[in-house]
Amino acid sequence: MALRDKVVLGAYGALSWIAAPAMCGYMLARSVRDPGWRRRLSERWAVRTPQLPAGGVWLHGSSLGEAGALSVVAGELRARRPDLPMLLTAFTPAGSAAIQGRLRESQSHCFLPLDLGVANRRFLRAARPALGVILETEIWPGLYAACRSAGVPLAIVSARLSERSHARYRRVRGLASAALRAVRVVGAQSDEDARRFAELGPDGLDVRVTGNLKF
Repeated sequence: MALRDKVVLGAYGALSWIAAPAMCGYMLARSVRDPGWRRRLSERWAVRTPQLPAGGVWLHGSSLGEAGALSVVAGELRARRPDLPMLLTAFTPAGSAAIQGRLRESQSHCFLPLDLGVANRRFLRAARPALGVILETEIWPGLYAACRSAGVPLAIVSARLSERSHARYRRVRGLASAALRAVRVVGAQSDEDARRFAELGPDGLDVRVTGNLKF
């Protein structure tokens, strides 16, 4: 890993730990109000991550909006390889509920942990994915760096990057570029999305227009 990438990712990791108490406080407050959060709080720290058999694939769609596209990808993989082990993750309770309602044989589910080094490493050690497939616009620098260190290749599918999100990422382009070095290929929804990802990513990032999986 280049020195510049180490510096920006290290700074991000340090800031994440500084923000961790606030994140934990928010989640504890939600857990008091919502039993669903309380029962699964340990997943946010990757304490209860399902273990994939060798060669398994991890698919992530953060929220309810990505759950439909996630089921399309999982369905295509299952049609080609009915016995392929898959771990499907979400970050929001609504996304989790949608995924749980569509689970099939050889598929498991949990929340994606907080983007903290110890949680990311624990998640990857437990899940042991051979490949990670990310839906749409999920760029978690800590997670991507952990995948790169663990040798887990990533693909972003049905990728989109709005003008507003692109402008926000451009302000931290060094961090975005360092994170995207973990990505082998980006399948963008449109030419404009492809252009924005190519601009943010490192030189040589493989970006293709593959369309929107929701439609």
